Amino acid sequence: MYHDSTSTVAYRSSGALSTPSMRATSLLIAATAAIGTAQAAIGGLSGLHTDIPRWCGKAYESAYSSFDPGGQLYAPDPSRDLLLNLQLVTRHSIYDSSERAGAFIVDARLSYIHGSLYTRPFSAHAGLSYAHNSTYTSPTATEYLSNVTHHFAQLEIEIRVAATNQLLVMGAIPVGSSNNILEFDLNDFTPRREPYEVVLYGRTASDHANWSYTASTELYYLPAKYNGSTVKIDNLHGGMLVANHATGYAFEPLVPFGFYTSCSGYLNHSLANVAAYKNLGFNAINPVCSLEDGDLGYLFDWLDGEQLWYQYDMRNSYLNLTAVAEQIPLIKDRSSLLSWFTAHEPDGIQTALNGTRLAYDLLKREDPYHPTGLVLNCANYYFEEYTSGTDYIMQDAYPVGINATFSKWNTICNATYGCCGCDDCLGELRVRTFFLCSSIGYAESAETILTIHFPMPGLGNWQKPLWSVLQVFDGEGHWSREPTPEETWVMMVLSFNHKAKAIMSWIFPASEMHELAHGKMAKVASTGLVSHFLLAADPVQIAIPGRPLLDVSYWQVGDKVMVGLANLEYIGINSTVSVHLPMHIRRIESQPWGNLSWSFEDGVIVIQGLSALSTSFVVIHVGNQPVNVGVGVFVFQSHDDNHFVIGRRKGSSGAGTYALPGGHLEHGESFEDCAIREVKEETGLDVDDVRFLTAVNSVFSETGKHYVTVFMTAMARDRGSMPQLLEPEKCDGWSWSTFDELRAMPGRGHELFLPMHSLMQQRPAICDKLERGPTALSPT
Repeated sequence: MYHDSTSTVAYRSSGALSTPSMRATSLLIAATAAIGTAQAAIGGLSGLHTDIPRWCGKAYESAYSSFDPGGQLYAPDPSRDLLLNLQLVTRHSIYDSSERAGAFIVDARLSYIHGSLYTRPFSAHAGLSYAHNSTYTSPTATEYLSNVTHHFAQLEIEIRVAATNQLLVMGAIPVGSSNNILEFDLNDFTPRREPYEVVLYGRTASDHANWSYTASTELYYLPAKYNGSTVKIDNLHGGMLVANHATGYAFEPLVPFGFYTSCSGYLNHSLANVAAYKNLGFNAINPVCSLEDGDLGYLFDWLDGEQLWYQYDMRNSYLNLTAVAEQIPLIKDRSSLLSWFTAHEPDGIQTALNGTRLAYDLLKREDPYHPTGLVLNCANYYFEEYTSGTDYIMQDAYPVGINATFSKWNTICNATYGCCGCDDCLGELRVRTFFLCSSIGYAESAETILTIHFPMPGLGNWQKPLWSVLQVFDGEGHWSREPTPEETWVMMVLSFNHKAKAIMSWIFPASEMHELAHGKMAKVASTGLVSHFLLAADPVQIAIPGRPLLDVSYWQVGDKVMVGLANLEYIGINSTVSVHLPMHIRRIESQPWGNLSWSFEDGVIVIQGLSALSTSFVVIHVGNQPVNVGVGVFVFQSHDDNHFVIGRRKGSSGAGTYALPGGHLEHGESFEDCAIREVKEETGLDVDDVRFLTAVNSVFSETGKHYVTVFMTAMARDRGSMPQLLEPEKCDGWSWSTFDELRAMPGRGHELFLPMHSLMQQRPAICDKLERGPTALSPT
């Protein structure tokens, strides 16, 4: 919300911090005037009705009517044909001559949104279209597996330097795969400040000599610096690596953790204030001032001396490229420069759409050794245009203490009208309200509309790292109270659980309560085990059945897993909570954050109750899951009838899907005995002529469990018998079906159990015989 911009002026222009209520009206006028002056260098405001007061493109005063602000992101119309979305990026945003090896990340995902034609269209979706006000259901797994005949084909690839055609990498990757890491030799390049263009060529075996698919990227291989700092971004996991004299100019990982900080209200007072800030546990800072505000070189000398990494703030000058160019040489070789910060809520203020990109291009040209960041505030307003000018994206949704539906301006707040302090938020600690109510979250949510991956709009072909800016204030007519420390810690864990790689809260100095609360987490999250997990892996979400307000993710690095948990409830949970991890648990090693009672039982980690708004990071030693053996039985009525028994599962893995009678193979039990026993227990049918059919592999993504499913065939002894529902807690009911009908079920909204998909995918010839019935099946 705009209070950030007005506060910036206040902190720079007065000798002491003023209260929010004192500065709200007069400083808004000053900020607007300053923005207008700066924009003259680039020109224009975004959106419609630029002559009236707006925020996020929307009118917010009662004197003006609601209108569609425009600039929204919508999921594109999907293709009728399957596409191969080939993507290429360097593992790190830059390399320098101190390094000998580099790496590319290559994705070869299948998509209905981006890419080049890969296989024939799905006839079931002929004429399919998708718009923002309709619903698109992507092809089901059965259709996907039965139509994508080359799903597990290999894509032959070559990666070459565009200008010279020099070969860097040659090999093959699986079609449908992602995050393939391919190393190359940096000695093949001459260090320079300008990027090299690199091209990837791909073809499948059926393409013969033709390179049917291409992707390209820029490779920065810079002369190493032995003064100042160098900072790179890990494009695989989103973290930062930093190098300066304190690291011996070797790159070390960093989780930036700190505050936007007042200059005139705190930092300018003394070096002791800078040291006191760092001693709270913070390793990073964003001074809300710049050299444009006067001779502040001594301040940045202090920050360098304290080895405190800083974003250099250009919010009030980035739209004036002359001013940007003048500041770059004065800052770029400082030893603690972390990054350039340009636009502060450009989507809220509605600055020129090309402003962030023009400033970014200038900074990248003059200083390729440091990344650029900006912060967004709006739920869905020209996200792609504004984020084209940044290397990482910060969000500053402030949800605590707001009325999310009616504003201080006496208007309602919705997608087209009003300003309530947190754009399109719920005013609660929720993933949707807090972290995902920014355009970052919109794009992430849009991706899940289609179950086959497409890149996030505005991020080119790769997702940009996310940072979180947290609320530690109240006032200004929107925020009735500050967050509590517990709410603050929930927002922090929630941020990390949803891929945030840094915390930079608004604003310091804050209340002692918030300074200590932030410092306590900073000492844990920016050092040691927790920072290692945050930077070396991506979080994987875990749904807790019946607990939608428990937000849980895990990070895995080798044989160690860190679980992050945030209880978003304002009341405690007195019962036991179970967290199922997709790996075998050996032991619980430590709890770097929180004081929950973690234990594990039968391979499941368990918490004995949670207090309201509780948070935790727990580290677990894991091993591979044991391979389970299941038996599924095609029970036919007779040798000349192709109908078999099928039922809808419930209360277990694959609940809601259709499967055969069957179950786990018991110790010492034969396949035949298991088939006879399971069919009898579940359906009451007696069977004979039990035969082995085939076996398939299945790995359940939601649990990580690996099953070998042994498929058997059997004949009902009594041809006229009907299956009974003997285990209603496991199945909704049994019926007779054919394999043709089985294939068609997903198209009618009836999903199949994963081993049935595995059977169709891995044993298509046997499936063809099953369509014809038992007589087509020969013993094996």
